[in-house]
Amino acid sequence: MDNKDGTMTVKFAPSEKGLHEMDIKYDDLHIPGSPLQFYVDFVNSGHVNAYGPGLIHGVVNKPAVFTVDTKDAGE
Repeated sequence: MDNKDGTMTVKFAPSEKGLHEMDIKYDDLHIPGSPLQFYVDFVNSGHVNAYGPGLIHGVVNKPAVFTVDTKDAGE
């Protein structure tokens, strides 16, 4: 979702435990770090958010910094 302030909000609610791979693209090109892999141990949608400039703008071979907030996700 375009926040109209130079940032984007991305929400993902996994429905299964296990190893996941996510492609994040801008203008049909992978951003740095994409695809990314992560493991979901407990499915509890709606309690994890990701935000930051790295989710909306990427430059090849440069870090794309963003935050994944899991404080309300439980154990």
